Amino acid sequence: MILKEKLFLANCDSVRRLSEQEVRARFMAGVLFADGVVLSPNLLMDNPSIISLLSSDAVQRWFKSDRHNESKLVIRGFNLGSELSLAEYFTALDDNYVVSQLGGVAKKDLTSEQWNHMMKALKKADETLSSYQPAVVALPKQPGALTEHIHSRLKSPSALAAAERQRHVHLHTLALAEQGGLPLGSRSDWYMALGTLAVPATQRDQFRLEVVDACYNGLFVAPGEAFVMDRIAGLSRFPPWLLESGIAIGSRRETLAALKTGYDL
Repeated sequence: MILKEKLFLANCDSVRRLSEQEVRARFMAGVLFADGVVLSPNLLMDNPSIISLLSSDAVQRWFKSDRHNESKLVIRGFNLGSELSLAEYFTALDDNYVVSQLGGVAKKDLTSEQWNHMMKALKKADETLSSYQPAVVALPKQPGALTEHIHSRLKSPSALAAAERQRHVHLHTLALAEQGGLPLGSRSDWYMALGTLAVPATQRDQFRLEVVDACYNGLFVAPGEAFVMDRIAGLSRFPPWLLESGIAIGSRRETLAALKTGYDL
């Protein structure tokens, strides 16, 4: 374990549209290198492969190896009850919610067959998650919180000349986005607004990564936690077999240690 805190898997939802392989690598890195993993309910719905990984014997042993009886799996998000039910959570979402695992169709446009498919998959996911007894943390819904975070992030000058120049570029991008007249409540709203701006693509991409994504993730991350972002050096260079082997070895080591403790007693 490299990080002594839990790792929030940032930028793995339908807005970012990462490949299944990249999401899998981020999750496995969080399991292997941190003291636990923090997931959002949207991430679980958008990435069925995460549920598949949680069904793995090696991953289950790793999550259940905590010596302090503290859950290594945390589900954190808005509008959550004391007990997690992805099926109920999905049912309560707005009709315009985009279901990424079904090709980006809006929830209101689901056919009866697609709805039944989602309910079956989510109920199966609920069964898998219940075996972990995850810590469920409900966040208060704060309209406009993302925009407030963005303004706060860009408010203070930087002592470094290069960073200060970049801040002014971001402020210019911010002004253009707000002058566009489009709604800016959610992260997807910000992405859409940025896509309409007549600025270089690199300028839009930097604002999205360094400002919008960072501020959005800040809504979910608790003090003392880390979060996986797009430009963590070296993450993409870890081959999947190495991450999975590391987890398998680590979980078996915990099992052997527990057996040895019982024998010594």
